[in-house]
Amino acid sequence: MQKYDLIPRSKCPICNYKVSKRLFEVLPEYFLSNNTTIDIKKLETSGLLSLDNIWLLQCKNCALVYNEKVLSAQWQEKFWKEVFIPSKSREKIYNPKKRIEFYRRSFEFTHYSLSKKGHVQLNVIDYGAGWGDFLSVISSDGINAIGIEIDSDKIAYSKKNGINVVESIELISNTKFNIFHSDQVFEHLENPQAHIDLIKPYLDDDFIGYISVPNYNQDRINELIKKADDKTIIDKDLIVWDHLNFFSPETLHYFLDKNGFEVVNIKNGEAIETPENTSVYFRNKRTPTIGAPKARFFNRMIQYLKAPK
Repeated sequence: MQKYDLIPRSKCPICNYKVSKRLFEVLPEYFLSNNTTIDIKKLETSGLLSLDNIWLLQCKNCALVYNEKVLSAQWQEKFWKEVFIPSKSREKIYNPKKRIEFYRRSFEFTHYSLSKKGHVQLNVIDYGAGWGDFLSVISSDGINAIGIEIDSDKIAYSKKNGINVVESIELISNTKFNIFHSDQVFEHLENPQAHIDLIKPYLDDDFIGYISVPNYNQDRINELIKKADDKTIIDKDLIVWDHLNFFSPETLHYFLDKNGFEVVNIKNGEAIETPENTSVYFRNKRTPTIGAPKARFFNRMIQYLKAPK
């Protein structure tokens, strides 16, 4: 049976704090029982189930929930190529609700950018472009759209459909992006901070950005902790072989704030929080600090995390 490598994470992936609280051990059945994107037969012969279970940790500084260990890059790729069912992922391209959301988001992006600077041409980057579905919607005359994607099959599919996708942002030169888009990507990144550091030099001063991640607010985490006691968790997004970070609205705001960004209202409401996802538009910071209500929340959260248990 093949051995999969697990690599320990010694510090929080967004604030680098080294002290955390162990929450609970994630059993594979928690995320496999209702997950249609995994080939169970191939999973059973892959060796992945022979691994030690992965624990969730919560940072005692910023409150981010993250995996104690991650698969090595080599084995993450093996998981995606052999165990994951790509056709199930590709089906989302044809989801009418998702495409309508992409059209709405594209309008909001372009309306905001054109009204601010009146760009004749807009440069758009989709970070983690997947099958190119968002790029296919926003691409038009006057919009230079490019995607970043590491999966070779998805790159080939996008290029076959006339969508410009490359493996790394470092392959792009002499371009500043007016629009940054990243949908359901940052939960997969072993080091989100390193990616933000890489992205920032490519952003125009007046850019507008969008990030969406699964919503693991504190209520959801607390409910999972309770259910872990009697092993009754059913949560497909808890797939710890692939999802490495579990953001709440507050930790996503914190992450953006510490990197010099602020959430911006370009529609009715500051941010979008649903039971499934947290989504925010953001830009370079105009104000010096996060707002008082968020600051009070972080103070309470940090006091809770640091209190002796």
